[in-house]
Amino acid sequence: MILHLMMYILLVTLLIAASARMLEKIIRDFRFPTRYVWLGALLLTAAMVAVAPLRTYTVPNTMAAEVVQVPEKWDNAASASTLQTNLTGKTVNTLRQLRDWPMIFLASRTSEKAGMAAGAIWLLFTLFLLIAGAMTLGRYQYLRKRWPLVSISGYQARLTPGTGPAVVGVIRPEIVVPEWLFEASDEERNLIVIHEQEHLRVRDPVVLFLGCLIAALIPWNPIVWWMLYRLRLGVELDCDARVIRKGALPGSYGSMLLDIAGRNSGFIHGLPAFSGSPSILNQRLLAMTTQTKRTSTPLTVIFTMLSMSLLFFACDSTVITDAEIIEELHETYTERANSDKSTTVRAFAGKGKPLFVIDGEIIEGFDLSEINPDQIESISVLKGEAAENLYKEEGKNGVIKIKLKETEQ
Repeated sequence: MILHLMMYILLVTLLIAASARMLEKIIRDFRFPTRYVWLGALLLTAAMVAVAPLRTYTVPNTMAAEVVQVPEKWDNAASASTLQTNLTGKTVNTLRQLRDWPMIFLASRTSEKAGMAAGAIWLLFTLFLLIAGAMTLGRYQYLRKRWPLVSISGYQARLTPGTGPAVVGVIRPEIVVPEWLFEASDEERNLIVIHEQEHLRVRDPVVLFLGCLIAALIPWNPIVWWMLYRLRLGVELDCDARVIRKGALPGSYGSMLLDIAGRNSGFIHGLPAFSGSPSILNQRLLAMTTQTKRTSTPLTVIFTMLSMSLLFFACDSTVITDAEIIEELHETYTERANSDKSTTVRAFAGKGKPLFVIDGEIIEGFDLSEINPDQIESISVLKGEAAENLYKEEGKNGVIKIKLKETEQ
């Protein structure tokens, strides 16, 4: 059960992350804030994990079958529309099967003991990160009460021996600045304080706190940590853009970023800080100094459609946990992959099998592969009450009626 859930989470986060990356590109072209894209992706991931136990895969009592037939000819728009609908449904079902296959493959080859071990490791890792995060926040809460309040460039801040510039705290965040900042030029001091004040104004500490909390709850998932990295990058890029719109020169601002990074200001991950990791710093400098080409309208439309499609398949996914269902689906996918028949009936069955009726006669233990597709004139499917009304108990799992072509005498 645990391994099934973990694979489900991995697949869902992969789809959500891919969708968010496309949306980020589109939103950045229009100069809108991008941090909320990644916050939304992380929150959606957390919501999907929370509701996963309620979204387990179930097999209906009746046979759900799909028959695809290509008519010899048609001469009206209705026939063409029906074929188009069938092809669209076939494409969606195929994509769903491709999405679910890794989960089914893993689940059919893992034991319950492996799942219990994975769950124990998950729980221990999460507890460790939550405790470490609480201790870090507590330590900074303790220290900032002992750091004196000072006025710098018209704003209140806490003066530290060497930590910062950064914003500390979640509920009541404050700016902290190091002592060496008073030795910097007025322009440098003003830009640094304005930057940190922008973090406070848009409540970036809360955004980063939520992102870190979600990562701690799903610590084994590398895609979640990558989304957290994109969130932190988005927070800093959005803040840089706001400061530059207030009148800061990109050249001077970038030089100051390098100067602050060289001083090794000592911030911790999860705090809105002025410099950041080397990777984030490099991308911030590129964003300020490089003129990116805007995506063309057709590509924007394509990216938007792909992004929405990925979100649909992420939200549409379910956890497959029942061992019999897993084995049956795995066999169904394997048989379908090895099949080269031109006429196929695809079905997800419950405990029983459908009833086959050939030319009005019930055939027990029938296998569709025994018939040459060229001999079949038509196939129809009955399920639910319609099947039971005609064939009573025998039709409870659905009925497949096959009419054969008349043989020439």
